[in-house]
Amino acid sequence: MTKSEIPVYSRLFPVAPTPFTESSELDLEGLRRVLDCMIDHGIDGICILANYSEQFLLSDQERNALVDLCLSHVAGRRPIAHAKTGTSASARNLPGSMTRHRASLKRSRQTW
Repeated sequence: MTKSEIPVYSRLFPVAPTPFTESSELDLEGLRRVLDCMIDHGIDGICILANYSEQFLLSDQERNALVDLCLSHVAGRRPIAHAKTGTSASARNLPGSMTRHRASLKRSRQTW
């Protein structure tokens, strides 16, 4: 594979940590700071809700809020990738719910 054939998404995509408040709620303002810090440090893309992360502890509404915030805040400054499948018993419905949410985002305003 020549250098010109290497896909755009072949470089550094670190996993963004999901910050929580002291009361275990999503810290959305903290997440905005995390995303800005990652971009300011020159990453090539951002991975959210990666396998083996806190995605299995979040409700569908929390996961959707996190995805929505990441997409709107990053606003195309970097590509965003996230896992669409889960392996834990508590995440049995995760693949379907995330696929449906991603499809609605794609139809409304985002391209994955």
